[in-house]
Order: sequence, then structure tokens, then C-alpha cells
Amino acid sequence: LFCGIYTHRGNHAKRLKTVVDTWGKDCDGFMAASDFTDKNVGSVNIPHNGPESWNNMWQKVRSAWAYIHDQYSEDFDWFYMGGDD
Repeated sequence: LFCGIYTHRGNHAKRLKTVVDTWGKDCDGFMAASDFTDKNVGSVNIPHNGPESWNNMWQKVRSAWAYIHDQYSEDFDWFYMGGDD
């Protein structure tokens, strides 16, 4: 099971770290689609169309799925995507 979440750098210290420290470690693969790459918490800067805002979340999720497909589609059978909240 590959788990992905979408987040932003303002949530890395609390929300993302909590996910990494709890259920994230139970996934066979994990990454967080973010606006900032931080290897300590598994976040990857995923560029997307439009602003970094709640109203534009679809573009971020679409870009995250494209990245996951390109990087991990041959390595995992099951994929999960959710938010950091």
C-alpha cells in the first residue's frame, strides 16, 4: 500500500509530522505532496497550476497523482491519497 497526502509547508511541523509518526509508518510507501521538499518528513514539492489554496486543491491532487504514477506505479498495487487533516 502506497500512501500519499497533500499538505503545505505551514503544516509540516504538526500535521505532517503527526501522520509520519502514526499511521504513515504503517504504509509500504509514503510521500506528502507539498509546496516544499523536506526529506525529514517525506514531503516533495509538487508544482501545480494555480495558487496554493484550498479552492485550488483539485490541481494539487491531480499533480500529486501524476507524480505518484510516474514514480511509483510499478512498485505498488494499491494507492491511497488523503489530506493532512
